Amino acid sequence: MHSKRQLMTLLGIFAVAVAVLGTLLFFKVRQYRETTASLDSLKQRERRAKRLIAEIPKLRKQVKALSNQVEIYAEILPKEQEVQHEAFVETMDRYARETGLRILRADPILTKKPTEAQARRRGRKKKKEPTSEPAFEEHRYLFDLVGTFPDFLRFLNKIENWDRFLAVEEMEIRPYGTASRFETGRKADQKEIEAAQKPLKTIQLVVTTYTYKPKKRDHTASRDL
Repeated sequence: MHSKRQLMTLLGIFAVAVAVLGTLLFFKVRQYRETTASLDSLKQRERRAKRLIAEIPKLRKQVKALSNQVEIYAEILPKEQEVQHEAFVETMDRYARETGLRILRADPILTKKPTEAQARRRGRKKKKEPTSEPAFEEHRYLFDLVGTFPDFLRFLNKIENWDRFLAVEEMEIRPYGTASRFETGRKADQKEIEAAQKPLKTIQLVVTTYTYKPKKRDHTASRDL
């Protein structure tokens, strides 16, 4: 009887020891799996970092090529002083006089800015993060000219062959002394039809160009590359 009690006690102790060891083994296995998963994640991040580092020389070449391309474009753009109203109109007027045209009006087309009420409404909705100014600034002018159609073609040829970039975006040619149908929205009457047979025309066109404002280079970012 005594030996049986001892056997039961030993079995109980053995069962407890097995349970403790099993619990310890379970936690060790889970810890091993977590450590292995963490190491795998670190290895993947390391591989991605190595790939990015390997791309740096290629990115440097691309940045340099793009920078050179921008400089080439900037060379054909007018300088800031060349697109000021008086200087720009003087250039266009010289071409007009050389081709027999006469400029009646030359007005800059200003970019519409939001009203104070619109600005307040936008401010209440969401505050936008500050953005950097664009490197290329657009300049648009509206011209009204008088002359014959052949003279106008020669004028177009001159301004489009200017050594500075310039684009004619909109154009309307109508009989001299008649109103613009874009403004009135009506059809031509008999007087306008008769006027259309005369060589003198009123020409309205919108001319667009750009100036380049190089941004200050971030030397810290350049060193990082």
